[in-house]
Amino acid sequence: MIPVFNSRVRARVTTKRYQVFISGSHSDLQEERKALLYTLLSMGCIPVGPEYLPGFGDDTQDIWPLVRQQIDDSDYVIILNAGRYGPLTRSGVSYMHREYTYAKTLRKPILCLLHDGKHELPPERSETSAEGKARLRVFREELRAHPEIKWGTAEGMQQAVRRHLPVFIEDNPSPGWVRPENASFSLRQENLQLRQQVAELNDLRDTLAPMSSTNLEQSLTERAEFSFVCNLYIEGNCKLATLKASMSWKDIFTAFANPLKPSASEDKIKQSLSAFLSNAYRTLVAHRHPESHAVNDFQFTEHSMRMIRLQLRRLGLIKKDTHQSDKNRVIWELTAAGERARGRFAAA
Repeated sequence: MIPVFNSRVRARVTTKRYQVFISGSHSDLQEERKALLYTLLSMGCIPVGPEYLPGFGDDTQDIWPLVRQQIDDSDYVIILNAGRYGPLTRSGVSYMHREYTYAKTLRKPILCLLHDGKHELPPERSETSAEGKARLRVFREELRAHPEIKWGTAEGMQQAVRRHLPVFIEDNPSPGWVRPENASFSLRQENLQLRQQVAELNDLRDTLAPMSSTNLEQSLTERAEFSFVCNLYIEGNCKLATLKASMSWKDIFTAFANPLKPSASEDKIKQSLSAFLSNAYRTLVAHRHPESHAVNDFQFTEHSMRMIRLQLRRLGLIKKDTHQSDKNRVIWELTAAGERARGRFAAA
């Protein structure tokens, strides 16, 4: 038999809430069930059980699926038993026994609150038939595999639960329920870092294939369509224009790499790319919009910026400076291949 408990007394749970499923016969333990309910609530737990479900006590309704869901969602199960095996299901076992068996198959931590036998129970709270007594005896034998608390009165049971339940919870850790504002700062930070890593890995997908210098030169001569925006000033009003243009990767790389000496923030890189767009397309945009009297603030769209970062990393020309980057600022630097490519373009 598993020892009941030792004399350790520990603090009750505060920020974390545990759902506790209460299983037991009902008509003979109404006072004890009420006392257990109040005790669990006072300890910050969330008590649940069949009697709290709509349709309980109505033989025409099958609430077993709802009871199973309660057990599925619970962190712990308490079996409250005195001298009754309890009403039988159609399969011939009691409702309490069925709930216990289901919880055991889920490997839920089970705590048994069993009558100590020292306080005599009236006939209406005891099994009177030989069959009923046999069923109860067999069920009690199964319960001996779990930690138990003996009780004689409702008040004594309350005191024992307050004293021993925190020990049981500590010995059988369970996720419990935590309000979002009570989640630890470190876990929130870790979650943020993991999200950032996932985003980086998504960007790096298919980026690590080796590439020869010949293939690199050929890739940089290819062209792609990019989207960018700029401000148009018409009769004193500012209008945002979105345009598309075909550009070579060599020009894009040159503008991207210009501020990397040896590294630069993404804000500096965007300024360099903005200057490249302004020099290349200001006249074209002004010609397309003769009604405008000024054009400025050229910027690649975020989609195009993502495409640029992805392609230059895939070509092995740039990498993130992990030592200087943080969650508020991204720093980029050239790889050895990127340094060589920039040198060749400058010499040409």
